[in-house]
Amino acid sequence: MELQHRTLEQLLLEQGRLSVDDLRKVKRLQQERGERLERLLLDLGFISEDDLLPLVSAYLGVETVHRRDFPAVPVPLGSVNLKFWKHAKVLPLGQTNGTLTVAMADPADYYTLQGLRIATGLEIEPRIARERDILEGLEAAYGNGDPAAAGGTPEPAEDTLEYLSDDEEDVNHLRDLASEAPVIRLVNLTINRAVEQRASDIHIEPFENELKVRYRIDGVLHEIETPARRLQAAIVSRIKIMAKLNIAERRLPQDGRIKLRLLGKEIDLRARKRRSASSRG
Repeated sequence: MELQHRTLEQLLLEQGRLSVDDLRKVKRLQQERGERLERLLLDLGFISEDDLLPLVSAYLGVETVHRRDFPAVPVPLGSVNLKFWKHAKVLPLGQTNGTLTVAMADPADYYTLQGLRIATGLEIEPRIARERDILEGLEAAYGNGDPAAAGGTPEPAEDTLEYLSDDEEDVNHLRDLASEAPVIRLVNLTINRAVEQRASDIHIEPFENELKVRYRIDGVLHEIETPARRLQAAIVSRIKIMAKLNIAERRLPQDGRIKLRLLGKEIDLRARKRRSASSRG
């Protein structure tokens, strides 16, 4: 249990997986790119995924699960779209006593965990697994969306695992992303929390390597936990749909309104899309 209180950097150094100089270089690059330390270590070849997995497991205090331990019979996906599981790199392992156990490539992804918790109504217990094993496991268990296995409608055969670039995105694709249950609930939760904290504005700011969400409370901006970068297109598109903005327009400023009923009150939000894709309410 002592390992759980050490940082990942300490574990890497103590076990000789990384030198102090190498760690300094990776941390400097992390500041420039805004990427997770684990991803940079893998991309730069400092450590293999097999060696990194037990370290991250010890750091986060979550169990490791291997491909051979994946369920022989696919777990029904319920109302959560298969596309979401693939994008989030999450595989359901089993459900008992109101808890859904899942294999994740990134068990520290708060927004994916929260989205699943809200969408399923279950507590989520994460395990860590290799990204490749999860994607292959999803493909083997559910293919492109077998309704008998996934408990939903078939996915199109051309579905990809990554969001398309700006030039490749089309309106239908953006609407599909914005219509996934976890994304809808995540946006609603973000607005709900802003109202609870009496925020006057919500700033949703897409950057090259991250998506920042900040609340303005008493004139001061407070950054909240950052959503996963892969959810950027879905979150921004969802807000545009709610505000009746042109979902395909990414360059020109737009103004719209969002009317909601939260905490027993009618809430009227003004949504303003700027060149930076910020949204304020």
